Amino acid sequence: MAPPPAPAKAVTQRAAPKASIAFEEAPRRQGGDRAAERLTDAMLAGLARGGLDPARVGLSMAGEPWGQVAQMKVELAPGEDAGKIRSAVESALAGLSAPRRWRQRGRAWIMELSLAGRPSHRLIITAQAAPDGPAPPPDRREALAAIVIDDMGYLLGPAKELLELDLDLTFSILPFSPHGRQVARMAKARGRQVLLHLPMEPKSFPRLSPGPGALLVEADEQALARQTAADLDFLPEAVGVNNHMGSRFTEDATALRPVMTQIGRRGLFFVDSLTSPRSAAYDVAGQLGLRRARRDMFLDHEVDEQAIRRQIEGLIHLARGGHPVIAIGHPHQATIKALRHYQERLRQEVRLRPVSELLD
Repeated sequence: MAPPPAPAKAVTQRAAPKASIAFEEAPRRQGGDRAAERLTDAMLAGLARGGLDPARVGLSMAGEPWGQVAQMKVELAPGEDAGKIRSAVESALAGLSAPRRWRQRGRAWIMELSLAGRPSHRLIITAQAAPDGPAPPPDRREALAAIVIDDMGYLLGPAKELLELDLDLTFSILPFSPHGRQVARMAKARGRQVLLHLPMEPKSFPRLSPGPGALLVEADEQALARQTAADLDFLPEAVGVNNHMGSRFTEDATALRPVMTQIGRRGLFFVDSLTSPRSAAYDVAGQLGLRRARRDMFLDHEVDEQAIRRQIEGLIHLARGGHPVIAIGHPHQATIKALRHYQERLRQEVRLRPVSELLD
């Protein structure tokens, strides 16, 4: 078999350092990120200590002018003690330096917590009045989620382990990777959806290389179109595309247009991995008529099994709250172990679907 075509010269004028492929460029972790995760964990632990089944906690992200607020909603049955639950939450938060205040609105108790002077978390506990008639049917909103495993194609072992899981994972495969075609065939044979993991320039380039087939902002429109076409040709099994790295490239709407045009011509969709908060990829895809979506969370920005388990818990809570969740993970052993640990809960509590079913 002939080797795959090399990346277009015009796109790779600046030579990248020779190195093994790097896993996904994740957004930089700020101290506030860890503090926010600790608060979320403490609040959920407090609610559980107060006697609430985790399945009853609705978790969502509320957009506010200053940013996203993690919002938890709990509806109490008649006779359940809101005071007991408030005390359990306060006890769980003891020792965490997050200013908080409670206020009452009708039958609801609302607690707001702040980090860095801005509200970051909100808990709403609503006490239900005794019903006059039969209780209404429970909320049956479907808990939908998709998990995309990026950076596939360089290692066969993790791909086989992930395919052994009884989970409908989506595989995103890097172009020109040594095992990419084989992984794509294996995934397709097992009924798994395949994406092209399109490498794009990060802000740390050339120190951090996106690998073969990379798209760089200095390339002209024709070179970007040619390289995108070559990358797509490598993986005919792909039904969509998401970006590998790209914190610089995805901020450049002009550079994105020929790329999205090539993707659209093949009838593929685009998932913005959101490696930059200023990414224009989702908007440009929409302007050109592509089906599209955005990542909601990374499972393994912290490559630690316990941290990944917390992220999976968050995915489950968000999905149960009626918010379809697109999560991205990577073929780390810690990620595989965490997914294996949560396999049954993910199957029972969440409808895990191919990412194509969660497009906007």
